[in-house]
Amino acid sequence: MIDLSIVILNWNVRDLLDGCLASIRPQGLTLETIVVDNASTDGSVTMVRSKYPEVTVIASSINRGFTGGNNQGIAASHGRYVLVLNPDTEIVGDALERMAAYLDDHPAVGALGPRGDRGDLQGAARVRAGQQNGLFRPGFHAPG
Repeated sequence: MIDLSIVILNWNVRDLLDGCLASIRPQGLTLETIVVDNASTDGSVTMVRSKYPEVTVIASSINRGFTGGNNQGIAASHGRYVLVLNPDTEIVGDALERMAAYLDDHPAVGALGPRGDRGDLQGAARVRAGQQNGLFRPGFHAPG
């Protein structure tokens, strides 16, 4: 069983995507990483396929936008949890394991947002451009 699916939406940020993918480590979890490429022209797809063969690449011929691209990746995921991660983000330390453990320990929680920082390594993830990232439980319905 896959513990965590990581969905990364990319559009023409090959070098940032490379840094993001290089920062992903299993941390005791079974991971699946999915890159949805929104019709990039910078060689992103070729870089991922050659440097990270374990990553599933969905190469879209059109730019589906932020929501459409992420939904495409989420639909292809198989994990107990899904992390929507921006390509300008790097995972620091045991952040993935800590987030999954929190959801494991708190079944009433359907989603969480890791705290990003600006490079001081105190948060769960180092965010370079202030984008939003989130981890959630697919199919979650709040109790009550």
